[in-house]
Amino acid sequence: MKQYLPDKYGFKDYLLDNLTDARQEELIFWKKNIPMPVDLIYGIYEKRGILLAKYLDHVGTAFLYTYVQRAKGDRDWKSAPKNAPEETFKDKRAELNSDFKQYYKQSQVEDMLATLADVFMLEGYSCTAERMVEAMMHQGKKYQRLYIPKAADERIHVFFPELCAILKQNQKDMFSNVVADELQIYRMGFADAFAGIFNKLIDFVLDFYQKGIFNTSHTTISIIQDPSAPDTLRPEYGVIHDGCIWEPAYVQSAVGVKLNENHPFVAAVLKGGNQSEALVSSMLQVMSEIEYKTPRDTEKKLLEKFRQEVSRELRIKMESIL
Repeated sequence: MKQYLPDKYGFKDYLLDNLTDARQEELIFWKKNIPMPVDLIYGIYEKRGILLAKYLDHVGTAFLYTYVQRAKGDRDWKSAPKNAPEETFKDKRAELNSDFKQYYKQSQVEDMLATLADVFMLEGYSCTAERMVEAMMHQGKKYQRLYIPKAADERIHVFFPELCAILKQNQKDMFSNVVADELQIYRMGFADAFAGIFNKLIDFVLDFYQKGIFNTSHTTISIIQDPSAPDTLRPEYGVIHDGCIWEPAYVQSAVGVKLNENHPFVAAVLKGGNQSEALVSSMLQVMSEIEYKTPRDTEKKLLEKFRQEVSRELRIKMESIL
């Protein structure tokens, strides 16, 4: 069985292997006939803590709302997941607040969510009746279309077996709009692509659950540098918005280099330790000095273009090996 790294590159590889309609061409990730920048896939992974917390919010809301309808004697309570969430629930906010607070403890939704948070390795996750009221007003697809993987289904079944039967529908695309809202991307066709990608994010996380390799609530990695390293001009790290690996910069009142911490080549160099970092930094230091010393605008533009092309080609190469 293929092993995947517990990082954004491993997640991308997992998608390519497990989505039959996915492929990658250079820096474009295709989901069916929808092209999207590969950085968008990485962005979904980096936001996994936020997205999975919202997923649990909505699972809990579907659970509590259905429980409330049954407890209040609604004969059609099994249709509750077909009718929510819905923006028009804003008109019933007071009633929802009252009902959710009344049945919150009795329903054991808090205990159910705690077991799911453990499965998804979400440290510090908690939900409240107030948050669930807000979730009820989400405009999009209904709860009957939630993707509930086996590991989650087994835990929900302990508390509310009837709900599990209701949620076993063919469509599993409820979360497409939630992802689109979080990313603030509403392009034609992207929502459908987001649904499949997010469902696989759930599967990817659950695959690591037994191994306990990583925690989904962490979305950043700290780089610790050796304080005993030689006292030389060190590069500056930051984000370079045109995608270059580096750009000339003034560092410590001298011509230096700024490295793009979001570029996979820089990440690969840093994984190699301080020696490889120093070697590459020295090379880029010289190139930065040359670019700064170039007096003519036409020549400077050529060097800038060269820097952009090198960065792009190296990124494509890194995508194939990371």
